[in-house]
Amino acid sequence: MAIVNAGYMGYAHVGNAKVRCTDFNVKLTQNVLFYDHTIGLRDSIPQTILGSKGDGGEWNEQKIFYRPGTKIVEGSISFPFANAAFFKEAYTGDNFDLDLYYSCYTGKTFTDCKVNSYSLTATAGEGGSVSITVMGVNVKDLGAPDIYSDPEKIISWDEIKIVGAGVTEGIVAFDFTVNNNCIPIYTAGANVGTGADSALLVKEIRVGMQEVNGSVSFYNDLGPEDEFVEDTEPRDITIHAGTFAARLKVLYQYPERAGSVSPYIRTIPFVGVGHAVQS
Repeated sequence: MAIVNAGYMGYAHVGNAKVRCTDFNVKLTQNVLFYDHTIGLRDSIPQTILGSKGDGGEWNEQKIFYRPGTKIVEGSISFPFANAAFFKEAYTGDNFDLDLYYSCYTGKTFTDCKVNSYSLTATAGEGGSVSITVMGVNVKDLGAPDIYSDPEKIISWDEIKIVGAGVTEGIVAFDFTVNNNCIPIYTAGANVGTGADSALLVKEIRVGMQEVNGSVSFYNDLGPEDEFVEDTEPRDITIHAGTFAARLKVLYQYPERAGSVSPYIRTIPFVGVGHAVQS
């Protein structure tokens, strides 16, 4: 029997940007929390405990002692590198609404989201790929998407330019991650949302200490020479690709050297310092 309704359509909106996702796993989660028991399953339970069976010799089921946990929107998205989507939000820590369309008829809006982490990887001869994790406050139903959609062109390696990494022609790969260490804040009382369970939603998502890590790989041992010293100055690395531009202030770390009769690729890790992501 044929499936009548189509499944996940594979694209998401954030602001004016549209990304063709290879994986979208953002959802609202809530766990059931059980209290720690001091009363055994066959022990006597006072009649004053709501829902208890009393001392009738019956099983005192654990499901009596539970409460609903807090709610949070969180998950991950992966997509081919095609535009600057989500990088600005990762850099600034600003809130945004995230739209996901599926089954050709409807979709979901995840509200007041923040980028928890943003990772970009690119390798010579291949296109780049982006993986992000997000946190949000709530989820709402969304209307049907446009019937027709123009996909953006995927950015290939020949369109990527890296400035300030030491050399340009010898670079064969790079990657970097911006980690915002986001913290969900819950408070007592009425929070965002409506209804009796509104206090279980996140009140605010706060950006923690922003961290940047990554690496640049050079072909045949090219690249900066032994830059990791105690008093080294930060280096600005600027990555250009279409409308995308990322300027990172980093310190190279000392690389390990190896001897090989095959083509040698040296990977130099770096760590962001100061205002690691520059405007």
